Amino acid sequence: MYKYLTRIIGLAALVVSISTPVLADYLDGRSAYLRKDYETAITEWRPLATEGDMRAQGMLGWLYKKGYGVPEDINEAVKWFKLAAEQGHGFSQNEIGQAYYTGKGAPQDLIRAAMWFNLSKLRGFGLANRNSVEKKLDQASVQRARRMAEDWTARHAKQSANPDE
Repeated sequence: MYKYLTRIIGLAALVVSISTPVLADYLDGRSAYLRKDYETAITEWRPLATEGDMRAQGMLGWLYKKGYGVPEDINEAVKWFKLAAEQGHGFSQNEIGQAYYTGKGAPQDLIRAAMWFNLSKLRGFGLANRNSVEKKLDQASVQRARRMAEDWTARHAKQSANPDE
């Protein structure tokens, strides 16, 4: 029992020691962003985003969308939002929905917009956006968008459960 408990504590310490620098870098970037020191935020977030951190990817997308510390570039913004959205980042899912809704950074596609807004709604974003786009769709298209969101959720739940597949 003691040996088992020692291993668990050791593993927990390893996980904390590995994840703490990543969290610190993200929070350092967030602090810089809040101070409007966008260059420092980018310096902190870009390596994390490149390594797959969805929060950093979403924030890089936002910086490119707004032109904060980088040239405004909707295509680069959508690239980062898409990476984060595919991992379940609600804010980025809402932004991808906006891209499909407006046709800025993605081809205009109201069904895909509704799908992404449905996904973001599950994470606390985009309810008004979803309702707005669904008013422009016929009932069959609304159902298709909702089915696409359900399928996306099922696929990603399976991937999370079986990351090696």
